Amino acid sequence: MRVGTIVQAPRRVTVLVFAAALLMPSLAVACGERAVEVRRIRAGSDAGRLDFRVSLPAGTFGRGELIPLTMRLQNASPRPVIVNKRFEVNDRKAAHAFREVFLRISGPDGRSVRFRLDIMIGFPGAEEFVELPPGGSVESTSDLTSRFALDQPGAYKLTAVYEQDGRGPAVRARMRSNSLAFTLT
Repeated sequence: MRVGTIVQAPRRVTVLVFAAALLMPSLAVACGERAVEVRRIRAGSDAGRLDFRVSLPAGTFGRGELIPLTMRLQNASPRPVIVNKRFEVNDRKAAHAFREVFLRISGPDGRSVRFRLDIMIGFPGAEEFVELPPGGSVESTSDLTSRFALDQPGAYKLTAVYEQDGRGPAVRARMRSNSLAFTLT
């Protein structure tokens, strides 16, 4: 289990910057983090630890069958933490603003599996940000078959990376999940 570095901003300042970002995105981008007082938290400290895990309902799937990947983010700290619960999966090469999660999948030949979509997503809405109490978690499920070229039968390996770039009220975080293996028949 890996723990990412988290940056927390005071809630009232963050809300003001978040509101400015919604009303005037170009101003928020131009101001960047200089408009927000931040407090650094060491990775793994009790003050801001998040755990990111992924799971599959089975270890073997038929070619073309839906492969639902469940992603779960848990607050392992003694304090509440605001997170982005959307977990939008996009290509690893997409800009940080257009994804919260990217997947590293290697196929039976050991090569990276191609992301098959070209999607543009917008900034998450206010409803996507939630406060996780200590021990609280959020999860989301995404189908791998619709997003990745899983065309060859054989063994696959998968790791997910969750990134929150600090825009909006959520804490800044980047962490890698546990690794999974599955087989296509």
